[in-house]
Amino acid sequence: MISKDALPDGNRSSIKQTDSTYALMISISQSLGVNCDFCHNTRSFAMWDGSTPKRTTAWYGIRLARDLNNNYMVPLTEHFPPQRLGILGDVAKINCATCHQGVFKPLYGESMAKDYPELLGPMHTVASPAGGSPPAAASRPATAGLLAQP
Repeated sequence: MISKDALPDGNRSSIKQTDSTYALMISISQSLGVNCDFCHNTRSFAMWDGSTPKRTTAWYGIRLARDLNNNYMVPLTEHFPPQRLGILGDVAKINCATCHQGVFKPLYGESMAKDYPELLGPMHTVASPAGGSPPAAASRPATAGLLAQP
């Protein structure tokens, strides 16, 4: 975090906060095989308006990993054998490297939407109606195409 005050009295950005943020950024960088400037403008890391659009994607990716861990992995804890749990009894966690494995496009950019059309949203049809055309992307909900790769 960037402090807006030079003196410690008004500095609310702690070393601990900075260390946690730095660790997360390094983890993302290594998981995607990219440098900091993939998402950030190095002139000012904190300014969103100077960052690349990939920073917004990363923001959603962080929330995706949190959601998957909290709502999918943690509830599965009791189904894991004790030897598969961590030293504190917690289940393994999902992170960026789970899917990205060192490349900036998950699964090396392979589109999975064709194999799992249900992930495209409720308005997506698997097959076109007889004599018709597939529904237009605009007729799908806003979340419909999030998993599709161009």
